[in-house]
Amino acid sequence: MLSLSSNMFNGTLISLMGALDESIKNLDLSNNKFVGPVPGNLEVLENLENLDMSNNQLSSELAVNFTKLSNLINLNLSLNNLNGTVPDSIWNSRNLQFVNLINNSFVELNLTTWYKKVAEGTSLDAPRIQLRLAGNQIHRILSPSLQSLETIIVAPSSLSEQLLSIQSPQTFILLGDNPWCRNDNEGENLVFIKKYMCRSDEHENFWPSPSNDGVQTGVLIAVGVVSGIFVLLMSCLVMFFMWKMRRRNRELQQIQEDLARRDVKPPFFSYEELKTATHSFSSSNELGRGGFGTVFKAELADGRVVAVKRLTPTKQSTSDFLKEMVNISGIKHRHLIQLKGCCVWENRQRMLIYEYAENKSLAEALFGSGPQCATVLNWKQRYNICLGIARGLAYLHEELQPGMIHRDIKPENILLDENYNAKIADFGLVRPANDSNDTLVTINIPGTRGYFSPEYALEGVVSEKLDVYSFGVVLLIIVAGRPCIDLKLPQEQSILRSWAITLYTEGKVLNLVDKRLEGDYDEEEVLLVVDMALSCLQTDPKKRATMSQLVNVLMKNSNASVAVDIVNELKIQTPNLLSIPEYEHAGNQGVQGESDELSFMSSFATDSQQSLRVPR
Repeated sequence: MLSLSSNMFNGTLISLMGALDESIKNLDLSNNKFVGPVPGNLEVLENLENLDMSNNQLSSELAVNFTKLSNLINLNLSLNNLNGTVPDSIWNSRNLQFVNLINNSFVELNLTTWYKKVAEGTSLDAPRIQLRLAGNQIHRILSPSLQSLETIIVAPSSLSEQLLSIQSPQTFILLGDNPWCRNDNEGENLVFIKKYMCRSDEHENFWPSPSNDGVQTGVLIAVGVVSGIFVLLMSCLVMFFMWKMRRRNRELQQIQEDLARRDVKPPFFSYEELKTATHSFSSSNELGRGGFGTVFKAELADGRVVAVKRLTPTKQSTSDFLKEMVNISGIKHRHLIQLKGCCVWENRQRMLIYEYAENKSLAEALFGSGPQCATVLNWKQRYNICLGIARGLAYLHEELQPGMIHRDIKPENILLDENYNAKIADFGLVRPANDSNDTLVTINIPGTRGYFSPEYALEGVVSEKLDVYSFGVVLLIIVAGRPCIDLKLPQEQSILRSWAITLYTEGKVLNLVDKRLEGDYDEEEVLLVVDMALSCLQTDPKKRATMSQLVNVLMKNSNASVAVDIVNELKIQTPNLLSIPEYEHAGNQGVQGESDELSFMSSFATDSQQSLRVPR
């Protein structure tokens, strides 16, 4: 380690870099008066891990290829006068984690490489950098799809987990009070990106101190402590295993007694029974994976075929598991997967046994690659699936007492029986709903990005209207036969919600329909489903219909009427639609086809033909 910090050294750094040992790992040149550029020959220090050149008078552009500094972890160039573009190569530095560029004169931030790594790679490929840029002159961000990035923040998905990482430990970007945060950005409405990137930087001293390789006292103390307790641990080992066995038996007995008191008595299966039925939980029996566990196909000894959900081991208490069992066991509806039993094993290993759905999930049926995907769902089947999902959610929200909120409605959680009837699955996220209009605010955000409502994604507000929003996304997926986010498609089509709104406002709704249907569908029903989907996707949850209202719409009941006014929300939520004209509110008179005016006030009453329609 070489530290020349807090001296009065001046001059340029080019000659100094040439004199350094290439094996150096830690270099601290902070708090001096060095001038000129950061030398390009810095790249020869391939073993460098920590570099601090903060609080000098360095200037010019940062012309260093950080790709070659593959071992660099910490970079601090704050409090200088560096300018130009923040180099794109920082996203290629394999181990770089902390970059402090506070109080310089940078004018551009290049996210091109970062965006491509996230869009084309995996979570392991995504850059994991904390980048601080407060106190610069950044007025432009370079990215191939900055507008899509904002849309993904509003309606993210499992794929865009990393695209949201500007607010996560993977990539943490703070611009502070830069010009880009204050300007209108050439008309782009980037409200949500700014919400996360333009926060004030309250933790400027995030720079981690490099460890002292010569200090070994802590290690010696640790070795002594471990040696001292080793004998004690060995003497307690037998007692621990005995206690563990007693605890497992006591826990199982407690669950059985509590369930009996609540008059909820699902069958209990043994671990060995389920292990045999799933061929030792073989990957060939695996049906799917989720955030709360893995599902396996199982054939029981009596010949019954069931689905076994092996829950991810957690610190969930017995009482919490019991509450979940009570919730699930009390839910019985033809459009909800039925619980057949449970299993409790050691190490808090729990399993739930459900009825088996012969045609697997809606996701596999629409855009899967297995043999069961050879048959394309026809429009009648798709419409029936829409109605089945709506009925299942209406039961959860309004018929159960107390009502339930699913919080993870997506195609992967919609299973299909032998007749392609929809059955909602995965109740690992179900929570009791409060009274009619009450909401719940949660800090943890479980579920799947891409199906979050804005109030849930940004504020953690939970209500039945979260499920209504997710239902709207699923409706569009059923019509289009594709995922809600697909970055392999052209940019204007990559976000299904934005593309649907574009086609809607252009009067080309039928262009959204899955081409595999080859035109064999009911146009009026397609328009009805898209109308309903967009009404579910309104920003204001109070303007979204209830699920029972949506059931009536799909059943085409003559008394069903759902009024929507979504033009303002569409303009805010879809930055890709920069060409949307200023629409004027037209009351309850439906669509105004004259001039460029368009009303989004719509009624789904089929008898009066007032359902929102645009030219096909």
